Amino acid sequence: MCGIVGLFLKTNTHHDELGRLTALMLHEMRERGPDSAGFAIYDADDNDYSKSLSVFYDDNDNSEPSTVLNDDNDNSGGVPEGANSDGADATSAGTNEGSVASTHRATPINDSNITRITVLVEGRQIDWTPVIRDLENAIAAEVNLQTVHDHAVLTTTGNGRAARRWLIDNTDVSVLSYGQRIELYKSVGDPEIVAERYGLPERVGTHAIAHTRMATESAITTQGSHPFVTGADTCLVHNGSLSNHNTLRRWLERHGETFQTDNDSEVAAGYLAHKLQAGSTLDQALSDALDDLDGFYTFAIGTADGFAVLRDPIACKPAVVAETDDWVAMSSEYRAIAQLPNAAHAEVWEPEPARVYTWSLAA
Repeated sequence: MCGIVGLFLKTNTHHDELGRLTALMLHEMRERGPDSAGFAIYDADDNDYSKSLSVFYDDNDNSEPSTVLNDDNDNSGGVPEGANSDGADATSAGTNEGSVASTHRATPINDSNITRITVLVEGRQIDWTPVIRDLENAIAAEVNLQTVHDHAVLTTTGNGRAARRWLIDNTDVSVLSYGQRIELYKSVGDPEIVAERYGLPERVGTHAIAHTRMATESAITTQGSHPFVTGADTCLVHNGSLSNHNTLRRWLERHGETFQTDNDSEVAAGYLAHKLQAGSTLDQALSDALDDLDGFYTFAIGTADGFAVLRDPIACKPAVVAETDDWVAMSSEYRAIAQLPNAAHAEVWEPEPARVYTWSLAA
């Protein structure tokens, strides 16, 4: 049993409250997923960073980084049938509780096309100097660093997809997200503590996806927590279980996708990323998913300018949607939506099985 929440702001009325409202919704899902939690925030497009890339840092990295990187950009589209502010040195940031906003460079990158790379460091101090140097050489672009508790945020004008692949291939990091507007945080522990730790209530933006997890088929780890992202700005949270994820994973890997966990939900995220990169619209990708994904699922999906909900043909897992003139919200239970402004006057419904629901900022 897991808890899903999603909030998509149709107007700018509540942009400054996005994080606070999402945190209220997430609080109501604590009982459905007490083991771990995560959230993805989509910034308004006038944010100082127009791209973002988030990664999770594991405890041991003994690999030798490469110095050459090519962007892997596969365009095939089908799928198989069945398929530190307290004085700590920012270059060695780890799990220091005081490391809220330390910087590696004094001079920020001034460019409208910036990728953010967020990493989580668990249980050790990291010497960031060689990591940043080698990443700069690999992507031929400057990289800056800022720490936020046990996360570190790298910023660069380099290619986000290429940086993701380099980090996966040459370090022991798990890349959480990258894209034009997304920033993603997740961790084990009480969902409310996770939300507070990474500043969810203070965050602003246009839409957010969040998840609370009760582990039933795998260990309680940050890597296994939701949300999942494998493609630019394509974020997915999932309540359910897929039965054909291993077959689909192998096919996607042959067509350029890279996975970092054994989680079936990451495969679903990779599937959508692959379809969108190949040129499908979000509606088309999710319609195809009804044929290509076997199992039980309720998905909430975010893209750079969109939000979507999909349930499997049996609709085994719960979902409720509400909409006003200002927002669309989705959750596993209505009590999360009831926390939102003007919720009493919202149109409320249960999403139909096997029906794609999408919303867009461009609409």
